Amino acid sequence: PNLAAAYDTADRTSTAYVTASISFVAGRTYLLGIRGRVSSGAPSIGSVTGGGNTWTLVQTVNAANVSIWLYRCIAATTTSGAISITPDGITTWTQAGWIVDEFAGARHSQNSIVQSATAVQTASHTTLVVTLAAFKSGANAAYGFFAHNEDTALTAGSGFTDLGAAAEPTENANRMKSIWKSGEDLSVDITSAATASDVFGIAVEVTAEGVAIDATSKSG
Repeated sequence: PNLAAAYDTADRTSTAYVTASISFVAGRTYLLGIRGRVSSGAPSIGSVTGGGNTWTLVQTVNAANVSIWLYRCIAATTTSGAISITPDGITTWTQAGWIVDEFAGARHSQNSIVQSATAVQTASHTTLVVTLAAFKSGANAAYGFFAHNEDTALTAGSGFTDLGAAAEPTENANRMKSIWKSGEDLSVDITSAATASDVFGIAVEVTAEGVAIDATSKSG
């Protein structure tokens, strides 16, 4: 499920953006998608901590003054706690957004993510596709985290299910989006209204542990 999705428009350089408290279940896989923006240049992350877990960077992609990242963790214990996302202390972020999703039935090891890929579109577009290689198993799941650089709604591609969504309070609620699909799908995609604003995506293959895999969002 989705456990958390939120946006913070405060300027921060070395102090953390903090999520709401999240309930972690031992052995489950958690994916944290982050969107950061600066006035110029590219934002960088100093650290991601919280919940007593080790957060590992899966992928990142940047265009102009916006970057997105995807982190993962395997919950060490069943506990609750917030996640802190701290900029690098050098560049001042002007906003941050995040989505936290939970996978039950994923492999209980750092091999829970088989592969990852990224895509970015800076020209006029109505869709963004992140292409994955052939899956290791048809029982695995496809997951995507996407973000737009303007107030334009993102819509999950055919066959995919929405998990989390977030935006600035005055903007379309689907400016950031996470989606998933049980089974192989090599084209993890979203659509939007026609725009020339940058759009970013990260996709992964999540490994099933021999049982039905399920995803939920933990946003807040």
